[in-house]
Amino acid sequence: MATAMAPDGEFLLMARGMLEKLRDKTTRYLDLQAKFSPDHTFAQLFANMWNIKEAHSMLVPELKLYEKSDSDSIKLRNEGNIWYSKGELTRALELYNLSIMKAVHPVLPIPPTAPKLPASDGEVDWTPIQPPAYGGCDQKTNPVLAMAYANRSAVLYEMKYYNMSLVDIETALELGYPDHLVFKLNARREKCNSALETEKHEEENISGIETPPFKEDRGKRSTPTTFAQKLNERLTLPYRFLDDLEPPIIVTPNEKAPNFTSAVKVASIPGKGRGIVATRDINTGEVIGVEKAVCVNIKNEELDTYCSYCLRHCFNPIPCPSCCYVGFCSTECRTKSLSEEHWLECKLLPSMIKLGLQNKQLMYLLFKNCTFHKIKSLYNVAKMTEHNSPSKRGCDSQEIYHSSSYNTIYNLCDNLDRQPFGLLFTHCQLAFTMTKLLEKCGRFFIHRPGKKFSPSKDDLLTTGAILLSHALKVYYNPYEILDLRLKKPIGGGIFPALSLFNHSCNPSIKHYSLGRTIVHRAMRPIKAGDELTDSYISDFYDKSLESRRLALEDYLIKCECEACVEEWPMYDNLPSVEFICLGCRKKGAGGTAVCSTCIAKKVFPEKNPKDNKIVKDSIDNVWSTIFRTIKIGLRMNNQGIVTGEDFDNLCKAMNAIHEHIKSPCQAICDASNVLLKAFELGK
Repeated sequence: MATAMAPDGEFLLMARGMLEKLRDKTTRYLDLQAKFSPDHTFAQLFANMWNIKEAHSMLVPELKLYEKSDSDSIKLRNEGNIWYSKGELTRALELYNLSIMKAVHPVLPIPPTAPKLPASDGEVDWTPIQPPAYGGCDQKTNPVLAMAYANRSAVLYEMKYYNMSLVDIETALELGYPDHLVFKLNARREKCNSALETEKHEEENISGIETPPFKEDRGKRSTPTTFAQKLNERLTLPYRFLDDLEPPIIVTPNEKAPNFTSAVKVASIPGKGRGIVATRDINTGEVIGVEKAVCVNIKNEELDTYCSYCLRHCFNPIPCPSCCYVGFCSTECRTKSLSEEHWLECKLLPSMIKLGLQNKQLMYLLFKNCTFHKIKSLYNVAKMTEHNSPSKRGCDSQEIYHSSSYNTIYNLCDNLDRQPFGLLFTHCQLAFTMTKLLEKCGRFFIHRPGKKFSPSKDDLLTTGAILLSHALKVYYNPYEILDLRLKKPIGGGIFPALSLFNHSCNPSIKHYSLGRTIVHRAMRPIKAGDELTDSYISDFYDKSLESRRLALEDYLIKCECEACVEEWPMYDNLPSVEFICLGCRKKGAGGTAVCSTCIAKKVFPEKNPKDNKIVKDSIDNVWSTIFRTIKIGLRMNNQGIVTGEDFDNLCKAMNAIHEHIKSPCQAICDASNVLLKAFELGK
């Protein structure tokens, strides 16, 4: 999904103000349009932006530091105590979380992590960076932080999250909880253990609790905005185990593209560039592709309820030791994030949020655990492959398409040659602003193991050109990451392999997200030689043709799928069922299963074709298949589970439906939604 810049951030105000000032001089504005046209390279475009003096006065942001503060933490904790005393547990939990995030954290050394790299990046020095020590105080303990954890353990106990409460109790003790109050924690620990034993609680996560704090909110499904709403929505939805699901495994990986099954290949599609084509017949439900994101970001409004590394729900986060914005569901996720990616983001995220660019952070997260010298080397190595044939772009010397390779990222579609002036100029402004932030943050222009250096003008121009390249790749290639319960986007990610699927408003495959991983599966039988298509937007039956065309303008796509060419209507205007004629097997036959031409030819001799046993049995079989699909769907919605038997029957039903029913019709749309739900439930 193409991402838009936040409308209320300071960056757009700065960028618009600069452009308005330049427009005052007509001759100069016409000159700008010539300098920021698609026939320039990224390096030339950024150099042109660098040479505009207004950019240096109007696009230089301040590096915003959102310092941790024990005094602020104490205020938040005291406010939480007031709500706790009133029995408002959800509000108290929210304030204790904020108190923990805000408190000064003891220094936390993070070991450098050497990434596993494909051969195509092997020429680059990938010696791991020594990340800075995270935290604010040299002591191993901090009583203010300990008190916040202790108070949170109390509210978690009251909400019957006993295992979570025990974890917070131990953390509070480790952080130096006052000795004269330790008896309180010891008593609470005994109560938790007793409750777990007598009530036979299994280890709980936030989705395992039966009784939400606010019973009157049970059953609501509106999109949550406050912490309390998020928590209550989380508890009332029935799919209690989704956070524990693991992505499916590709049984026979593709030798040339390991993120895909061997049943497909990367191929050149006339008029579309690269795409994915079936090398054999593919059955309904087959796993086509599985890929973990190269980088992800979470929406600013969701930072308080999702782990910033694995993207799982987290209502009792453990904090980043240095910044006040991100939390993690476990020490394991925190360690991975701090060593792999957050070390740079930690200094930039406060400024990005203030600028309204937090949803653009994927642009610099592509750097991962990078310094200027490393990304420059990667970029230069990747540039040497840009003249390869389309089928080999992004591949290594063995013609293997590695998702984690920077070469693969570099060769993602950027549509530079089709950029209008306004969009291209704004992205150049964005790259300029981000270059200035990277220069100020002190964690990008460094020598190993971490000594800063002052970048030269050439260094800054190189950084800007790379950022501009990333900006357009991020604009056209990100996938939305959805919360499966609430059916809402919580962030986005870059998935270089899965970005190869081309769009259709009537796709043959569907994708869903499990944390940082996206999975693609077949929605119907696919024949060998057919292209596999995904939908970048809503399917044809959810949005009008005009709305879809407008949405696809962001991708510079004019869709020519059958739904668009034949102008298929939306769901409410579709027939319930449209049979494929049992005689000619070509035309639609409404509800009779025999078209008028075959009736006239007396392919079936009876006056009413439905009196024919073959026709009658076929119609009865289709309707029974549809009803069985509906029953499976209702059972999944009520129980939040799907059995192996139900899943097998559902795939068989989809095969039968597509064999006997002509698209478009409501029955196919309904069955497709049931199948997608089964995928999301772990089948």
